[in-house]
Amino acid sequence: MVDSADPADRPSPSDTNLKAALQIARTIARSSGQFVPIFARCNYGITIERALQTLSDLWPQVAGDRGPLRWISVTLAGDRPSLFHGLQQAIAADQHPEPPAFAVVFGLSCLEDLEGTLVAANVMRNEFQRGISMPVVLWLSDGALATLVRIAPDFYSYGTTKRFEADPEDLAAAVATRVDQAMERALEIGAGRFLATDGAASREVAAARQELRDRQRPLGPALEAGVEFVLAQNPDLPLETSKIHYERSLALFRSAGDRVREGCVWFYLNLWWRRVAVRQRDRYDEAYGHARYCCDRALACFKAADREDLTARFVSGLCAVLQRQKAWEELERVASHAMALHRRDPIRLAYDCGSLAMVALAREHWDDALTLTDRALALYGRVRPPRSGHPSGWERFERELQLYHQEFYLYLRGRALTGLGRIPEAIDDLNRARGTGHPEYEPELYVRILETLRRLLFAMGDYRQAYEVKQERQAIEAEYGFRPFTGAVRLRPLKRPINPAWDLGPRDRDGAIAAGREEDVRELVRRVAQPRYKLIVIHGASGVGKSSLLWAGLVPALARLTVDGKTVIPVALRRYGNWARDLSRKLARETQALLPNLGTWDIEPTPEAIAAALRVSGQRNCLTVLIFDQLEEFFFEGETGRDRRVRQPFYQFIGRCMALPDVKVIFALREDYLHCLLELDRLTDLGAIDEDILRRDVRYALGDFCRDRARQVLIDLTARSQFYLEPDLIDALVEDLAAELGEVRPIELQVVGAQLQSDGITTLAAYRQLGRHPKQTLVARSLAAVIADCGPPHERLAAICLYLLTNEQNLRPLRTRRELEKELHQLDLEPEPATLSLILDIFVGSGLAFLVPEETEPYYQLVHDYLVPFIRDRQGAEIERLRATLESDRQYRRLERLRSRDRPPWPYWLAPRWLRQSWRRVRRVSERLLAQGQRPVALLPPRLQRPPQRPPGDAPPES
Repeated sequence: MVDSADPADRPSPSDTNLKAALQIARTIARSSGQFVPIFARCNYGITIERALQTLSDLWPQVAGDRGPLRWISVTLAGDRPSLFHGLQQAIAADQHPEPPAFAVVFGLSCLEDLEGTLVAANVMRNEFQRGISMPVVLWLSDGALATLVRIAPDFYSYGTTKRFEADPEDLAAAVATRVDQAMERALEIGAGRFLATDGAASREVAAARQELRDRQRPLGPALEAGVEFVLAQNPDLPLETSKIHYERSLALFRSAGDRVREGCVWFYLNLWWRRVAVRQRDRYDEAYGHARYCCDRALACFKAADREDLTARFVSGLCAVLQRQKAWEELERVASHAMALHRRDPIRLAYDCGSLAMVALAREHWDDALTLTDRALALYGRVRPPRSGHPSGWERFERELQLYHQEFYLYLRGRALTGLGRIPEAIDDLNRARGTGHPEYEPELYVRILETLRRLLFAMGDYRQAYEVKQERQAIEAEYGFRPFTGAVRLRPLKRPINPAWDLGPRDRDGAIAAGREEDVRELVRRVAQPRYKLIVIHGASGVGKSSLLWAGLVPALARLTVDGKTVIPVALRRYGNWARDLSRKLARETQALLPNLGTWDIEPTPEAIAAALRVSGQRNCLTVLIFDQLEEFFFEGETGRDRRVRQPFYQFIGRCMALPDVKVIFALREDYLHCLLELDRLTDLGAIDEDILRRDVRYALGDFCRDRARQVLIDLTARSQFYLEPDLIDALVEDLAAELGEVRPIELQVVGAQLQSDGITTLAAYRQLGRHPKQTLVARSLAAVIADCGPPHERLAAICLYLLTNEQNLRPLRTRRELEKELHQLDLEPEPATLSLILDIFVGSGLAFLVPEETEPYYQLVHDYLVPFIRDRQGAEIERLRATLESDRQYRRLERLRSRDRPPWPYWLAPRWLRQSWRRVRRVSERLLAQGQRPVALLPPRLQRPPQRPPGDAPPES
């Protein structure tokens, strides 16, 4: 039972803790060599440290001559840590000659998915008895212990619970220590980056303050101000709540007269406003105005306290704000003053040079900018990483600047070289910045690097690489929440930046799984968790979002899932040229990440070896989910598409997977290729699904969005990226998208939404200004953008290729590359193979066309019928003019060839048939020209204007 007595009736904390420690020591001594869980109930880290010290002091009188007490520590962290595997790994890693007396587990109370970890421990309770041969002390907060009793009652019944209480004096000292550490660390680092406390530390400080208040031991104003500062640094708090804590801390430090700490809070309030600028783009200018004010107040406080050292540490923050505001005069003044403060600080001196280089670039002083960036890079190269194994806060700051600032200086140097006309050197620097850059720290800078590089590559005529860089930029913008719409590109899960100033927040990360497909993700997760679903076949039309559902939704959800105590390992594959090799590598990587005690796990790239590895992971309490995306490519890609015998090993492998209890398989393919699965069904024993691979409960159909869901998708996507659309505009857009079929196709929503963002259209009035058919106008603009990506020399050819993917019936036929080349040849166009490949790859990469696999050769097809009228209306007249011109040119060349010939020496009727026909044709052309008032003599030799007369009595020639 959990102790729930009134705190007022309990003995003193020291007596309670001494008794609990003595009981734990006796339990450890009595249970040597066997697994006994001991649940130590404690809310504060300082109490845990004191309890372990007391346990060591009591051990000699309990254990006698067994020697000093030794234990191993396990700290659980991450999305879904396993208690059993964590203990096993710690025991295996212990190299001490004497075995430990017990194990200590920390971090349970801080886990995001505590329930999943406890459910797994409850299911594996018998495994603990067999695999762990020592007592285990698990430190749990009150809330975590209550969750354990509710979620894992069987595992809880194996052990005993002991409570440790915090002494008020120790608790107040612990809070003061925590506050002092946070303030000193913030002052030591300066303006390097935002230092955030984790949520668990903030919750512990808040709980300690509340407990001290309950015991009539309130904190003083200075300590209360520090607590508010620590609470405000929690990145998981809502923005407005964090601001309230900062303002309380500011007021308390001001009343206490502590100008140094007041200045520190002012600076962190500046960082708060910079977070607002990132999350709420419509408040960008306002937020940076407040940020500048806060920076000025912070520096004024340090100056009033006569702390020039702190001014030197924090002035770079004001430079960063002035850069965003493009206040070049003020930035030049502040950076020049900062250089005098940073004479002996190469890291910050390099940043000052970078700030002055930005001023020079804004004024187009390219030589000065290049000189300053070269100096910044030289200063950067002088910094060496810290050698100590446990670097201090300052050393960590130096290492972070080494990681993140080089890309900034290379970006500035690339811009300076561009202004000087040294484009190849600029491209080299930008490529270096791209290679060494870290978008997870400052994604906005990384996006600027990519955009500048793309522009230069495009100007140099490297259109393929320019397009690849553009795709990478769009992916980064989508992953970090800058771009709500990705066009026809596959969605990806949002990433959490290292710098909390760019953090999306926990709710945004959870809601950004796969736009509009949250219900589908939950249903598929439910199926995976049920034993009867061994195989799931996800099918839908092209562009419905199958790949986005898998990679941005299902795979991340399965990675956090625990099924009946088993850790789920999702392994996804989407290329099948050498499926056994790729699958073996991915399986080894994913499994080894969860089971490090396996060591280096190399799996042979054979179906038999992969099946054996799956069996081993199942024996280690793992459930492997094999996901095969775009499976239609398997039936047509490479040798597998040409020879059924090559496909047979894959079929046999799937049959083995169906027989393994801890393996599940998910197929995803276009619904018009579902019939291809019948071959797998016919040639493989699939007893687990009753020999019917297309059974209704095996298939999972993915359809288009209804109006309500499409409306909610637009609201969610734009809210996360702060690209706000008027509610009336959202309603009008949904109606236009659903006008034809009554539903909204996901790919069309993404394409039109991406064009809205590119054009900056956020209001219904601006949308109506596009004309009577605004959706069609947006689609036409998106087509023009794709054609422009092919490069100016190739735009005409790209437009013609786009036209050739349509027909006169306003349909989008399947065209092979060979057919396209033939039709281009008929139009007297002979593009280079590399040029045609570039155009077709851009069509496919942008989502404008699909690459449809077939057994002989792949086909290209437009994504949707609604594109056909736009393309034919835009290019039809030009194609007809081109064909008329070509026909006129052909006639002229034909007549010129006839003009160069003379009358043959034999009679006309003895001439070859083709020559007689040519003469007749030429005569008809001449007569038509004469009727039009033109002289055919220029085109026709005189002796060919009339065929020679037949001599009297000669018989006509036979045919």
